[in-house]
Amino acid sequence: MTREQAINHLKTVAKSAIDSGYDSAVVDAVYMAKEALEQEPCEDAISKAEVIKLIDKHTNDDGTLDDDITCILEKLPPIQPKVKVGHWIPTYGNVKCSVCGNVKDSRNVGKATHYCDFCGAKMQEVEK
Repeated sequence: MTREQAINHLKTVAKSAIDSGYDSAVVDAVYMAKEALEQEPCEDAISKAEVIKLIDKHTNDDGTLDDDITCILEKLPPIQPKVKVGHWIPTYGNVKCSVCGNVKDSRNVGKATHYCDFCGAKMQEVEK
């Protein structure tokens, strides 16, 4: 499912939930998810570790910076945030996330759980 398809699906679900008289908390949750998807993806992320290294490099002995913080941060190259990718590992009637080890009832896995609820890893095919 693409981002746009997910947004359109959430709009449909929200309208259906309102029409069906669902609790307002459910409708609010659907709208929050839709709004989160509508946000622009982050394309100018910077590495926390690189920020710390660069600030340490530009910190004088007395704790002051030798340049304006904006000028220092502009020297950092942007990075693409890494997407965690994993798969479900069958374990005694449940499944376990290969990234974080979170265990989930396997009856829920058939319902298109494409992401780990705990760590957010994108799930690929179930390991055979």
